Amino acid sequence: MNLLFIDRNAKVGGGTTYLRTLVPEIRKLGHCCYLLSGAGPCTPELRDLTDGLVGHPPVGWLARRAIARAIARWRIDVVITQTTTCARHAVAPCRQAGVPLIMNIHSRCDMSEAPEATDYAGRIVVMNEGTARHVRAQVPGRPDRVHLSILPVDPDRFRAAPPRDKPGFAVAHCGRISHTKGRHVIASLRAAHELVEDIPGLSLTIVGGTGGRLRDIRKRLTALNTACGRPIASAPGQTMDPRPHFIGADLVIGAGYVALEALSMNRRVVGVGFAGLFGEVTPENFEDAVAANFGDTGATIEDVSAEATAAAIRQAYANHQSLGQIDWGSARVSGACAPSRIARELTALYEGCLAGVSAAR
Repeated sequence: MNLLFIDRNAKVGGGTTYLRTLVPEIRKLGHCCYLLSGAGPCTPELRDLTDGLVGHPPVGWLARRAIARAIARWRIDVVITQTTTCARHAVAPCRQAGVPLIMNIHSRCDMSEAPEATDYAGRIVVMNEGTARHVRAQVPGRPDRVHLSILPVDPDRFRAAPPRDKPGFAVAHCGRISHTKGRHVIASLRAAHELVEDIPGLSLTIVGGTGGRLRDIRKRLTALNTACGRPIASAPGQTMDPRPHFIGADLVIGAGYVALEALSMNRRVVGVGFAGLFGEVTPENFEDAVAANFGDTGATIEDVSAEATAAAIRQAYANHQSLGQIDWGSARVSGACAPSRIARELTALYEGCLAGVSAAR
């Protein structure tokens, strides 16, 4: 098959990580993968991973024209969109060409933003059970169209790492510093201030963010360092490779790919997502954590306050002191999130949608 993925941009984030992990495995199965995407720092890498990449204009009618040209130029069999906006742009060219549309939904977005695409899509692929419930509630009538998948994690790229060999307790809070997640970062900074006297050698690294939000976080951590009398917090900013920060941490705070990749490297994780604070991930609650995307849905503590964050960090520190580094994360993530298995599952799904359209023709 010739597959066309459409994304809003090539920024650092979960959507780009998803393509970077999944597309090579799909190509190994003999399929061609093309990409339309707005520009971003990950554009060169994505260009090297795909069979072809062209820019995705942000304006609706220009985007539709670009998609129609790509479908014709590359003889596309199936179109897969990464956002509802991309799906809204893609639906008319797909209808005109008679090409099936797959919608990937990575978070609890408003499905009413793309009603025509939602109606036309052969499948709506979601990455966790919480999002599946959300989409089924918003798209009633055909729950069979919602396909529950999972985020693929490269076990070679994020392999188990030995324990950190320095004193103290290093915490890394990783993720985009968006409006919601920016508040979560501020909660972690305040939690660090509360815990600095209780946890010897505590340090906090904020990984992620650009522009004004990052500048605001850096101002806050400068004030924190001044108040603590030593530099306990730092914010290196956005990174295309979080592995050095995971290796240098005893505990990682985050959701989605951050949580899965850190667990794959056998780092303790406290899940914090859009919905709230999940808490420390353990072998016993791992499946629940994945289902909730580590706090994006069904969080155990909805208020990501400094007090709640401090309590989660304190518990993780106590477990680290008594049990050391976790040894189960790598095996659990590699079993649940194997890219090769997910690629086979999804290409079978694409083939089924293509067969259905062919039969209708």
